[in-house]
Amino acid sequence: MESDINKKKLLLAGIVLLFVILFIIGHNIFTSKDKLKKSNNYLILGNYLIFQKTNTDYMQINKLSDDILKYKYKITDGTNVKDNIKMQFLNNRWYFFNDEYDEIDMPNFRCASYNWDIDLANYQKEIINNPNEDPYISEFFSDNEIEDIETYKNAYVVSFDFDNDGNKESIYTFNNYALEVTEYSQDGYMFVVKDGNIIYHTNLEETDAYTVMEIIDLDSDNNYEIIVNKGSKDLKTFNSKYQVYTFNNNKFNLVR
Repeated sequence: MESDINKKKLLLAGIVLLFVILFIIGHNIFTSKDKLKKSNNYLILGNYLIFQKTNTDYMQINKLSDDILKYKYKITDGTNVKDNIKMQFLNNRWYFFNDEYDEIDMPNFRCASYNWDIDLANYQKEIINNPNEDPYISEFFSDNEIEDIETYKNAYVVSFDFDNDGNKESIYTFNNYALEVTEYSQDGYMFVVKDGNIIYHTNLEETDAYTVMEIIDLDSDNNYEIIVNKGSKDLKTFNSKYQVYTFNNNKFNLVR
């Protein structure tokens, strides 16, 4: 009899413990969602990338909403800054207005922020007109036995001193994507050069069109993140695929 009572007590204790665990999990999920819902910290990069900040992280927003548009933003092209600006998205680009609804001109717009401290890098971006004549691209193709280098026309190099050693690192992106071709499997690559050596390249089995979109300190840790668009360079949408990289300890790292 005593054994049966003990079993019942253990069973009851187990049930109570299970309810407590489920309550804690449910409370944490609800609290997390509530924090995200109340986090009105927005960052808009270029025409199609929107981040929302939470207390601990940031995430990409895949759809433009009225909630995002109701705020007044600080906008910049990296040099000029204008505050208390209303924004509207029309014809695949942003338009900017002051309180009197006069249009504000910002032809080289880079980002807009609301409740988000920003630090944009002053980097250089150049077109490589003849990729097959570039020594690093030629080395990359040769080392990885990639053929038809002459078909890769969309090539860029972005240069910036990420580690403050006085020498700029370079990020190369190039692809053979052509918008006028309707049925086409595009190939594209990205690699990084430091001190004359290729120290990183994207997965050779996951070719895509890579474009360095922005270099910015997203999380205010005094280190810059590199925002890369992974996909068609001409057909961007709010749910386009973006990757975030960092450069730390002489390593180029994909963080999301």
